[in-house]
Amino acid sequence: MKLKNIVTMDDELTFTDIEVLNIKNIKQLDRAIQKCKVLEIKENGKIYKLNSSYIIFYQP
Repeated sequence: MKLKNIVTMDDELTFTDIEVLNIKNIKQLDRAIQKCKVLEIKENGKIYKLNSSYIIFYQP
């Protein structure tokens, strides 16, 4: 699933133009955030693992 950005609690961790590899839609992303699941995020060819409990905002 592609997103424009994800903003986390820490200002240093703002991801832009990303793809969430282990999520298929917004509903699944919302459930993953509620359950504090780890997300696999691909940005500029690099893959990051992000604990979704740190996400305060995302933009589809």
